[in-house]
Amino acid sequence: MKRIFDGSDIKISRIEAVLDSNPHLGVLKSFLKALRKARALRLENVLLLEDDCMPTAGWKSRWPKVRSWLDENPDKWDLYSGGNWAIWFPHEVGRVDDIRFYDPAYSLAAHWLYVPQRSYESLINYYSRVVTLAPVLPLVGIDHHNNLFKMVISEPFMAYQKSDYSNTKHTYRNTERMFSRAERNVRRTRRLGRS
Repeated sequence: MKRIFDGSDIKISRIEAVLDSNPHLGVLKSFLKALRKARALRLENVLLLEDDCMPTAGWKSRWPKVRSWLDENPDKWDLYSGGNWAIWFPHEVGRVDDIRFYDPAYSLAAHWLYVPQRSYESLINYYSRVVTLAPVLPLVGIDHHNNLFKMVISEPFMAYQKSDYSNTKHTYRNTERMFSRAERNVRRTRRLGRS
């Protein structure tokens, strides 16, 4: 992962994943751990990447434009997701050159999550409650929970998820195809004039 980000302004550090008998809970606890670390270090923002996150071609030239738009439009988002495998009803909320930003009714993925400092407390408080309730309530993945916040996405995507065995689904998943299909569907919606 560090090699991918060489030459960019993104500083990468690794945290050990939190292992849990429920893999979804382990992912959520890992993200919570990363957010608490970012808060303790008083970072202005944090980019959360899973180890199977694959930045897409051209990400280095797009990321400064994406960050600039996000910085200029703080009222439109609490967290940003740079890649999704399922997107429902994307509503366009902005654009920069060939990059379009959407506020979807619902989207799924926890890849390339960019969180500003102003969102740390609300996310930490919410994720902490989910972790506390996990023993008595069915737990869905973190990507479902992120939809309870104001999340924006962009197209072209910043990242896909590498196809491999899924610890949460206990099977091989062709996630690269899922991400590619979702990205094409957003473009198709745009061409039909629905965003």
